[in-house]
Amino acid sequence: MKTTLAYWLDSLRQLAYPEICVGCAERNAASKSMLCMICEGNLTTTFHHQSVANDFTDRFEGRVPLQCGAALFYFKPDGPVQYILHRFKYAYRPDIGHRMGARLGARLREGVGFEGIDGIVPVPLHPIKRHRRGYNQSEELAIGIGSELHDAPVVHALSRRIYTETQTKKTKLERYANVAEAFEVRDAQQHRGKHYLLVDDVLTTGATLETCALRLLEAVPDLRISMATLAMATTGVDM
Repeated sequence: MKTTLAYWLDSLRQLAYPEICVGCAERNAASKSMLCMICEGNLTTTFHHQSVANDFTDRFEGRVPLQCGAALFYFKPDGPVQYILHRFKYAYRPDIGHRMGARLGARLREGVGFEGIDGIVPVPLHPIKRHRRGYNQSEELAIGIGSELHDAPVVHALSRRIYTETQTKKTKLERYANVAEAFEVRDAQQHRGKHYLLVDDVLTTGATLETCALRLLEAVPDLRISMATLAMATTGVDM
């Protein structure tokens, strides 16, 4: 807990240098949220964490044996979530991942099925893309989630061995083909019997998350996998 002096110094800093909303870049953000009141009100928040079966896990039905899964927001074109994701990935804002990840982690902590998470596995970026971006957005999100989800550590169980083109604008089949052989498991024996939370920034078709999960389960059959993303696109939304 902050001391009284620290609280007032932080309040004065926010008055002198108000934080700009990451959902619109037009208005000042409310304290701690990174969003203005208007963008906060325009968010479409899911309630995936309240049920083991939901429309997130339905996306993987018959494809991946998930323990549970959840997104924090539904993606709506031209809404605040689109701008949050864009700034997070392309405007060198890893802090968005930390703070939005903590928001997601706090919900998962109160949810169903996320109690026994042993580690958080971010979907990896290829080293070339990570160097260009400056960070892996999924890893920054995982750090934020772990800060609220029982201090679960970030586990680099996967590496990306093939540089792939962006998934944006690809069809469902093209997305699967694009990532089919991209990932490999690191130190498989260390992950036996664990329950991991696989994390990415957004769920669209599920191709990337599915490929990662299946690679992990092929190498570690007794691994249990759950998933979480910052956002989830509804069926038919192109990203």
